[in-house]
Amino acid sequence: MTDSKQNKQTELSDPLLGSKNNYKFDADSVSVLFNQDTIKEMQPDTTVSRNLYQLKTNFAGVDGLAQGLDSNTITGIEGTKEDIAQRVLAFGSNQIKPRKTKTCCELLMEPFEDTILKILIVAAIVQLIIGIIQHGAAGMVDGVSIFLAIAIITLVTAGNNYVKEKQFQELQKKQDESTCLVIRNGIQSTVSTEELVVGDLVIVSYGMTVPADCVLITSSGVSCDEGALTGEPDELKKFHVTEENYDFNPNPFMLRSTLCVSGEGRALVTAVGDKTLSGRADAILNIEAELTPL
Repeated sequence: MTDSKQNKQTELSDPLLGSKNNYKFDADSVSVLFNQDTIKEMQPDTTVSRNLYQLKTNFAGVDGLAQGLDSNTITGIEGTKEDIAQRVLAFGSNQIKPRKTKTCCELLMEPFEDTILKILIVAAIVQLIIGIIQHGAAGMVDGVSIFLAIAIITLVTAGNNYVKEKQFQELQKKQDESTCLVIRNGIQSTVSTEELVVGDLVIVSYGMTVPADCVLITSSGVSCDEGALTGEPDELKKFHVTEENYDFNPNPFMLRSTLCVSGEGRALVTAVGDKTLSGRADAILNIEAELTPL
């Protein structure tokens, strides 16, 4: 018997947990809702986007999506230690692997990509050869002086790049250490964004960075700046989906790492960490960085 991808039953278990989960959807099946290639495409014979159409037909709306993730649009997840552990096992944690940092060798080699430095090296070699031919060992002074200048430039540039790498890591660490409001078992509490799990109900509000990929359940004047992630130049208004506004093609999909520039609402977390759109993009960039030669 073959099930559709959207209705795939996730059957993950852990001997330490002692039980199987009750999730109808996995991270890959839910990720289609955030596909940026189809979010602006209209579903044939409808007035809504392909993503919104899939939310209604394949996931039975936000309520069906929440049920499929063993959550509730009012009270959220159960929130026990076992529940959290099972969700991390099934969907991953909200910790994105840090960007691969450059090694000391890479930092030292980087300045040599500069054309001017390459010209200086050639000039130093030529000057060294000419000086030795014309004046013997005493003629090495000019060539060695140029090489010394090249060494200083290389060390200073590598040092500056090392400081920038450290500053970026600290900035990334501070961003990951932010907190947010969630509703678990009907109780509102503050947790680290790294502790968010799929199925959580997160409170989104003006000025916050969206901590995970999520779908709005309720909203009031919400708009987001997604330019850094998708390249969209304008702020995008976000609306939760109702029977009344469905035909007007509301956009309830909020992306991790984007900025909520206005409004407030409550959203259902559907993907965390490396499974989010930004997490997948970061993973691709890391792979490309490793494959790109100096």
